[in-house]
Amino acid sequence: MGAALEIDFGGQHRTLTERFALPEPGIRIEKRHIENALDKRRHGEMTERELSDWASMLVMIHAYDWQGEDEDEIADWLHDLSYVAGQNE
Repeated sequence: MGAALEIDFGGQHRTLTERFALPEPGIRIEKRHIENALDKRRHGEMTERELSDWASMLVMIHAYDWQGEDEDEIADWLHDLSYVAGQNE
């Protein structure tokens, strides 16, 4: 992502710094996106750490938007997934 993002997921804490204008409207995240990622994890197409990093990116980058009918459930799923890898290492 070049100069647009500074990401450090290697330490005890994950950090991310955005250096870009946020899109309007935001990039839409729906339950199906999370279900797709979980399917990839189940089929061995991504590791638990990759799933956790993906969820962390969605939570931390302000360009992503999941407001709407399912926003509480999506937020809970993303937050839970973002902590999975850290608890199992």
